[in-house]
Amino acid sequence: MACRNLLLGLLFWAFPLASPCLTTGLPLAQISHDPSPGEGSRPATVAGRASPPGVLQGNSLPQFSQTLKKSGLGDPDSPNQPFFDQQVHRPGRILYSLVTPASVSEQAATAREAPAQYKGRTIAPVMSAAGAEWLTREERERIEQPEKVLDSLSIKSGMVVADVGAGVGYFSLRLAKRVGGSGRVLAVDVQQEMLNLLKKNMESERLTNIGLILGTPKDPGLPENTVDVALLVDVYHELQYPEETMAKIRKSLKPDGRLVLVEYRGEDPTVPIKPEHKMTAAQVLSELEPMGFRIKNTLEFLPWQHIFIFTKE
Repeated sequence: MACRNLLLGLLFWAFPLASPCLTTGLPLAQISHDPSPGEGSRPATVAGRASPPGVLQGNSLPQFSQTLKKSGLGDPDSPNQPFFDQQVHRPGRILYSLVTPASVSEQAATAREAPAQYKGRTIAPVMSAAGAEWLTREERERIEQPEKVLDSLSIKSGMVVADVGAGVGYFSLRLAKRVGGSGRVLAVDVQQEMLNLLKKNMESERLTNIGLILGTPKDPGLPENTVDVALLVDVYHELQYPEETMAKIRKSLKPDGRLVLVEYRGEDPTVPIKPEHKMTAAQVLSELEPMGFRIKNTLEFLPWQHIFIFTKE
């Protein structure tokens, strides 16, 4: 009887968790969750494609959004619900249907930890390399206008530019072409997996003027008094140790060097990004100025993002 009750209990627990696969027609291999050691859990994947780290469902999603809708894990047409909040824990809709018990335990332990705070701001988690495809989504060029951003920064041949949080090289590759053979791009990331992908992209474009630097959460590993421009695109809000990291970046800048932050506008509720992945101008200035930076200019030509240009105090 005890064995029978145990078996019934297991079936009662397991059946609703498996139901997304039974009701959507998607093979088991197409819906997964891959916990990443050390950095928390990786983004969910649908049909092998990684979800964005903090973007709401809507027009900003890649082409896999319809597959996501069919899977029952979220509604890409909902204008109000953040992606990770859509993976609600209810029978037939729970993402953990394909997670091992150990992974569930890790998830529960992570959920109990309070998110890190800095000056009242919730620090966003670092985007995992499992979501690298999000960095090269088709609509990014239209929304973030990378060439126009670099035009506005007057990146010239011979410059040394640090791309901090370089990811797969979305900006690093463009920068390398602008600084030319006499210049250098220092591409920094805290994940070796990202740098491996960036290296492949460098090789495919036959670029040899990009240096790959594996940084740490407190130190980007940049040489002192070397950098003309330090560029952080959608990165500052993810720095786990803002003061320590920015102190190192400040030391890396030449006396006339510039720090450039690109951040989604926290003042605008219509920008379809989770709050911890956005920052207001007031937040940025209140955090950066005490670190020894002085605002030189703010550019507002992008539809969703601020561009802040700082010099050293």
